[in-house]
Amino acid sequence: MEGYMELAKQLAEYCGGNPLALKVLGSSLFSNAKEPREKISMIEVWRSTLNSLNSLKGNLDDRIQGILQKSFDSLPHAINKELFLHIAFFFVGEYEGYVAKILEHEWHAKAGIRTLINRCLLTISPSKKVMVHQLLQGMARNIVLQESRDPAARSRVSQNDESYRLLRKGEGSKTIEGLALDLIFMFKKGLASNPLTLKTASLAKMDKLKLLKLRYVRVRLARSYKNFPELRWLYWSHCPLTKIPSCLLGSSLVALHMSDGWLKNFEPPMVLNSLKILNLKYSLDLVSIRHLSRLPNLKTLILSHCWSLSLTQVCKTIGGLKKLSLLDFGGRHRPRNKKYANPLQLLKTLFTGGGMPQLFLVPFPDSLKNLFLSYSHDDSSSLSKQHSSFYNHLNFGSNPLMLLTNYTNLKMLRVLDVSDCRNIKSLLCLQSTLEELYTSLCSSLEKITFELDRFRLRKFEYFERQNLFEIQGFLKLVPLAKVDEADLGHMKWIKTYHDTEVNLAGDDVNRYGCHTKVLYEYGIMSTYLAGIKDQSMPMSKYVSSSSFLSFRVPSCPEKCRIRGLNITASYRRFGTSHNKDKDRWALFTKVSNTTKGLTWMYNPLIYCDPGVGVDAVWLSYWPIGNILEAGDEINPRFHI
Repeated sequence: MEGYMELAKQLAEYCGGNPLALKVLGSSLFSNAKEPREKISMIEVWRSTLNSLNSLKGNLDDRIQGILQKSFDSLPHAINKELFLHIAFFFVGEYEGYVAKILEHEWHAKAGIRTLINRCLLTISPSKKVMVHQLLQGMARNIVLQESRDPAARSRVSQNDESYRLLRKGEGSKTIEGLALDLIFMFKKGLASNPLTLKTASLAKMDKLKLLKLRYVRVRLARSYKNFPELRWLYWSHCPLTKIPSCLLGSSLVALHMSDGWLKNFEPPMVLNSLKILNLKYSLDLVSIRHLSRLPNLKTLILSHCWSLSLTQVCKTIGGLKKLSLLDFGGRHRPRNKKYANPLQLLKTLFTGGGMPQLFLVPFPDSLKNLFLSYSHDDSSSLSKQHSSFYNHLNFGSNPLMLLTNYTNLKMLRVLDVSDCRNIKSLLCLQSTLEELYTSLCSSLEKITFELDRFRLRKFEYFERQNLFEIQGFLKLVPLAKVDEADLGHMKWIKTYHDTEVNLAGDDVNRYGCHTKVLYEYGIMSTYLAGIKDQSMPMSKYVSSSSFLSFRVPSCPEKCRIRGLNITASYRRFGTSHNKDKDRWALFTKVSNTTKGLTWMYNPLIYCDPGVGVDAVWLSYWPIGNILEAGDEINPRFHI
């Protein structure tokens, strides 16, 4: 109703789309008022309610809190409640596997996450990230706030002002299990231009501290690390340390995240049996990593954008890691060796065995299943001969590779990313196990084939591929001159136009002034002619001057059968729009067998752009004859 719309939007935004919250709040605002005066009064009630909610500054309305907390209170075990609070405070948006590794030992995260999902307290996104609704995060904050008015007496502290005050004053705590500090807000206010100095003594007093997150700031932890708490998770981005102090990493540490820091050398001070995740990405000054054998259970190693590290040194270091599953060494924009500043020259050297033949002698651990080498413009080209048969995910994006070999050995490969590998010309005999393939911006790529005719591919990205002519099972673009007349059936007559020029376009496809080509896609064969006269085409039995046609399938002569449909449509562009988005167009054809209740739809990947005022003809063959019987009513419809 008039006057309510904007208020309704703001109230719904407060609820964040949560159905329970919407129901509770909506019921409190409902009214059967019919008189104009009463309606005006209710608008004031809505406005007052909204002002009241805004005044809570992120805290939940008591009624909504009570409804949402019922799911939390009904959790079967206290350990499930602790797990939910940890996730809501520190791990929203992180990958499920990452969270499970960190919280498994004490909070049985793998089973606990399933329980929380079943109680609708969290969800897992399509990209496998843990998500908690904003109202449920608010509920979690309220539960912890009720523990004490004093932040030092609570189990978790994530408000920046409270965390900063605790560490600045060195007060410590006997109850805090998790603490997060993100001081970027101080930089935005101009309050901190130099590294901040906080006292390690305040952390030493936190006997129960397991989770520590220092984010987006250069924080110096002054004094000795001798009594540093036994953390399970240390997230310290922009760390100013150049080397790891001997007592910083404890035996209970599961995950260490020290990205964007000033580390020059990484060397574990002792054997760390619990450490499974090491993330040093964007450590631009890091020149060496040593003694990783002291991390016998390491599963994830992230060294992306560590420009001063060489892949050779990394390979030699990780050779003994028998449980390493993921290595990310991408983001290598700048080759370190000036002699091989040209990646193509380096590639040639590697494949001919000159210069650095030892690279082929450095194997990766057999346990490695996920390898990321995007933007690796230095010595990563040697990997084409080092494939493990157990890789699940390979990423060579923006790499100078010209070819990848030995696909037959990749028995477990699920994801292959060669996006922006502009030198690769073909991907042949890909494993049938492949589920995701990324080939966007591969400007030289011409052909993709698979080991078997049947494969599992469910996600395929291939935009801006100027030369791609064949993708087995999807499309094949062949010059008309090379197509056998026998394959053209009733379209044999178009052979005389094999030298005719056409302008082909489509999703990131632009091939202007090329000779007529035949497109095979999803079993349908089609082609385009431009600028020909109507009398050049054989007359069809069923014709319509509109975009819609209806006819009944005729009886076949004896000993003959229907093989399919030939559908031809002519069209003309009358103008263009100044708005590029509105100027994008495509062809769409729908064929319905109304007698049998069947429908086929086809949107060709490529279409002909004849130019304004020029006639174009689309000719196609649909091999659906086995589903057509005499008397069936067929309705083709053509759209632009």
